[in-house]
Amino acid sequence: MSFVIICFSLTLLLGGAGIILNRKGRETKQRTISVAIIARNEEKVLPLTLETLGKLDYPKESYELFLIDDCSTDRTAELFEDFAMGRTNVKVVKISEEEKELSGKKQGLQKALEMAHNEIFLLTDADCLMSRNWLKDTSAYWDEKTLMLVGYAPEDYSGLLREASFLHKLSFSLRRFIQLATAGSYAATIGLNIPFSCSGRNLGIAREPFLKAGGYYRTGKESSGDDKQALSLMTELPGKIRYSPIRNVVTHPELTNFSEQQKRRFGKLKMSSPFYFIATIFIIGFFIYLPFRVLWFADYNSFLIFYFSALIVWLINLAKHREKFVLSDLIFLIIYPYYMIYYTLLGLRGDWQWKS
Repeated sequence: MSFVIICFSLTLLLGGAGIILNRKGRETKQRTISVAIIARNEEKVLPLTLETLGKLDYPKESYELFLIDDCSTDRTAELFEDFAMGRTNVKVVKISEEEKELSGKKQGLQKALEMAHNEIFLLTDADCLMSRNWLKDTSAYWDEKTLMLVGYAPEDYSGLLREASFLHKLSFSLRRFIQLATAGSYAATIGLNIPFSCSGRNLGIAREPFLKAGGYYRTGKESSGDDKQALSLMTELPGKIRYSPIRNVVTHPELTNFSEQQKRRFGKLKMSSPFYFIATIFIIGFFIYLPFRVLWFADYNSFLIFYFSALIVWLINLAKHREKFVLSDLIFLIIYPYYMIYYTLLGLRGDWQWKS
């Protein structure tokens, strides 16, 4: 029986414990929140996003909304202005190419950060849909020690499944698994107080500490990864990073540029600490070693121990996120590590394309 596989199985189970350890803050105080959404040429998806923003169940005096137009050439700015009309807690911010000092979304986010007044700086994307309770649940997970709240924000396939072919349904099932596995890695590492990464689709940041630490001017020059870079900056400060598994934000599936999205996501490894960079090298080495060990030495017992450890952690992850188990998960547990390795290596090459 392989000692290496046993050790890796125990490490997986430790990650499962990390998922369980995530808890809400200990206070029940209603927090003040500044929500920021930045958009560039998003007129096709904005109407639904703005509709959900208009239904948020939170006292108007306790939150403000920044709608940031990042050099759009379509009707994005017009849609923002129409939504803001008559809403005193909504501000439209326009970014021009001439004033840009920071790449990607960072200039717009930095401007909103400096204009904001509230305790929590809460981010989402222009193609996301929010539940009525999004702000309430964000506030419930926060306390005086909280520096950042990493939230769950999966893709929503409900409108596509009815007319989808078998192959498309299988593809959506794999994508669901990937997103839940990614969310589980965030939850596990945050629960163990060694945060790895996060998603900007549902991310709360303590505004004042982040601003004092330099804000987006301190998060690097890359056009993507502003969420992970902000996380890295906040881990340097005294306080608590928390994780919320509540499904309060969903996003439209990326159907035409999914491979590039995956390269961007897994390519963020180069922004990680040396600890996680080295850990990833060991993980890649392990999954190269695993089939060799099992097939060459016929060490099926070790493989079964590893597989059932992974299954236990997966069931913990599903329970934490209140998601259902499906039979295809049994196969994806084997496929996913090699999928992750493939896109990590592609992403590290840095030849992915940023959406226009």
